[in-house]
Amino acid sequence: MDNFTFTNRETYLIWKKSWKHDYKVISELIRNTRNEIKNQLRVTSYADILKYRKLSTYKRDANVALLTLKLAKQAAQQQYTRIKAEAIAC
Repeated sequence: MDNFTFTNRETYLIWKKSWKHDYKVISELIRNTRNEIKNQLRVTSYADILKYRKLSTYKRDANVALLTLKLAKQAAQQQYTRIKAEAIAC
């Protein structure tokens, strides 16, 4: 996993904006692949196994992205708490 070092709220928000874009792309790939499978099933009553594999890969990528977001939120919170504690100690 990534090692998150957010120096302030703005760096976290920049990272999250980038994450949202990446997740949106993955979501669109999942949606498009599902539609391709449905359309192929309507026409031929079977779908290409490679499309199912692609769908599985995209779903796994989406799950990894969600886990990454969760870890980033935790890291940001821990860094914020540490910075606050250092500011209070000074």
